Amino acid sequence: MLLPLALIAAIGLLFGLYQVNGQAKAETMRRQATFSTLSQELRQARLALDAAKQTENTINGILADVEALKQEHKQILGKRGNLSSTLELVTGALPSSTYFTAIKIDTKQITVEGEADSSSKVVSYAEALEKQTGFSGVRIAKIEGINTTGGATVFFSIVISK
Repeated sequence: MLLPLALIAAIGLLFGLYQVNGQAKAETMRRQATFSTLSQELRQARLALDAAKQTENTINGILADVEALKQEHKQILGKRGNLSSTLELVTGALPSSTYFTAIKIDTKQITVEGEADSSSKVVSYAEALEKQTGFSGVRIAKIEGINTTGGATVFFSIVISK
């Protein structure tokens, strides 16, 4: 009688172990699915991080290019001065009925060529330029007058030293 009782106890124990084994397998599968999901999310996060690093490197490259362009711009303006303010000084002193035909600007001087209705306007323009700050010298390089039926036309060239 002991044998059947031991057999029943062994079967009961084995059945319990079988149930625990099934639960362990189910829990293992659930955790493997969770692990697989987390691994996929981690891969996606790494890909996103790599893309963000690449974008950051591109932006840093663009910023470096912009800074280099700013330095080149500063160098150019340093050699020639501020072109807009120079032109403002040259054009602001221009008398009425006096017109430019050419303006040449280089690092040391500005040459202004134009037409006026009288030589006195050319002289007053040169005097007004001499009074401007930022110019070291002004000279009239050429002044020629032509009389036509419509009146006199004076062609001039003025050299302004910076």
